[in-house]
Amino acid sequence: MSQVKTRLRPEHIIHLQTEGFTDAHIEQLQIWGVHSLCASEAQSLGIQCLNQANQLVSSSGIWFPFTALFGQLRCDQPILRKNGKPAKYLTPSKTQSAAWTPQGVGVFTEGFKDAAAGTLIGGIPTGAIAGVTHWRKALVPLRLPHKALLYDADAATNPNVFSHLVQAGFTLGWKVQLIPRIEDHPKAGLCEYFQTGHTPFDYQALINTAQTPTEFLLSLPQQ
Repeated sequence: MSQVKTRLRPEHIIHLQTEGFTDAHIEQLQIWGVHSLCASEAQSLGIQCLNQANQLVSSSGIWFPFTALFGQLRCDQPILRKNGKPAKYLTPSKTQSAAWTPQGVGVFTEGFKDAAAGTLIGGIPTGAIAGVTHWRKALVPLRLPHKALLYDADAATNPNVFSHLVQAGFTLGWKVQLIPRIEDHPKAGLCEYFQTGHTPFDYQALINTAQTPTEFLLSLPQQ
């Protein structure tokens, strides 16, 4: 990593390594702008949320930039939101959601890390949206034809995630696919997919078997 100024704290490099990224991958992530932020830096950028005490707070973490203005902060310590749900990732407040679109993108998935894994490990330029509900604001404006939308494995059991996948497929005119179920990883994304032994060949086959939303719905009784 000597060619790139290290902008990631050691614990963040270790985290990325545990997610399956090599030193060369981490170097590329930094070229894409991935870096560490302290809590005060994040808050100054508007990356914050209301906690249970009704205070605007932030966290230190890893910043994954989707565009110059939008991205995700992986919090070192998840924040309990006002509604009691933990915020593991934060996005800039009052900023339009956007997609990360690497050159030649052919498929979009949830989260920058998983998209980077698809791109760097799987060999298919894989874009990212910040979460299952972000497809409307992030993908519809792009007007990209003939892509695939790949959601995490929990879409098979979570009606909310499932409905967003199908709605997005119909609205965008794209094919849809799910990460296959992986034992001990009920919410598996592409990081877990590759960590459990799947290869670039497997990933290409997974995307090749994406279906239209209608085909996807009709195939459900067989699963």
